[in-house]
Amino acid sequence: DFKHKAQLDVISDLAGSISAVLLALILKDFWALVWASVIWRLIYFGLSFRFHPYRPRLCWERKRAAHLIHFGKHMFWISVVTFVVTNGDDALVGRLLGLDLLGYYTMAYAIANLPVTSLCETIGRISLPVYAQIQDDRKRVKEAFQKVFESVLMILLPSTALIMLLAEDFIAVFLGDRWLPMAGVLRVLCLLGLFRGLSNVIAPVFLAVNRPEIQSRNKTFELCVFLVLIYPLTISWGLIGAGWAVTAAYLAGLILNSVALSRLLENFLQIILGAVYCPLLATAALVASSLLIGTVLEGMGSLPRFFLLIFSEIGAFLLISIWMKNALIVEVARSLSHGKFGAFRA
Repeated sequence: DFKHKAQLDVISDLAGSISAVLLALILKDFWALVWASVIWRLIYFGLSFRFHPYRPRLCWERKRAAHLIHFGKHMFWISVVTFVVTNGDDALVGRLLGLDLLGYYTMAYAIANLPVTSLCETIGRISLPVYAQIQDDRKRVKEAFQKVFESVLMILLPSTALIMLLAEDFIAVFLGDRWLPMAGVLRVLCLLGLFRGLSNVIAPVFLAVNRPEIQSRNKTFELCVFLVLIYPLTISWGLIGAGWAVTAAYLAGLILNSVALSRLLENFLQIILGAVYCPLLATAALVASSLLIGTVLEGMGSLPRFFLLIFSEIGAFLLISIWMKNALIVEVARSLSHGKFGAFRA
């Protein structure tokens, strides 16, 4: 019942935001954020009991506990590695390059990961229980994964390309010229967002079929790549180097996840090629349109140029997509309008 989950998130987030603003006006110091976070979680806690009849109780079942501890130790390690990789670069950039450059880096990271946080992480949370329900039927898992993967690519690839192509115009229009130094690292981190997003689509399959050790092992290798590269690349090339170090770590994780999934699902390469060709060609049309229209609009002001570019790029992408795969576009649009993915109805 994802409707109640959405209500729970929206209401608690809204209440937390309003609390933060009101407490900031009253207290006028950083404690406003602390107490707003407490209020936010209290509301989330209370609403969770309001929305669902389940009530936890204390009990001990040795067999279930052993299974959960085995599964949980891998989940704990995955969380630790994710925290280090997603926050370690910030700590090192701030330490080596200073707080000003850290500000550019964190803003670029947030913008580049917008498609991931708004789409892929949500899809990952939704797909896990679905895959778990059909985990014994690998054919259905494969069909569901292919539909989810292609649907995500139809949104993730063009959104990544748009951010990379319009980085400078976007910054100039919405953030101001003083943020322009982050344009280079923003483009690099867009690749990070793409690799991270695709990994977030693959990872739930391992957890759903009760193989968390695969994801744990892949995350460990990802951490090793990050630790080896982050310091020397940041020292040598500054923000760009830090961006490439984290991007390389997520690329390594994506490759390992893909190889591992190919051992669980038959004809994995065929699945990937079948899912990627339409989004890839449509995104290529988007890029070509951007280069062509950008040349024509050379010298125009930032604001009109930005909106003309984005409309032309999205138009080119949709035209090619509809021409190649009309059924998929209709399915994705219907799924987004209803807040769920049609693949899960299979």
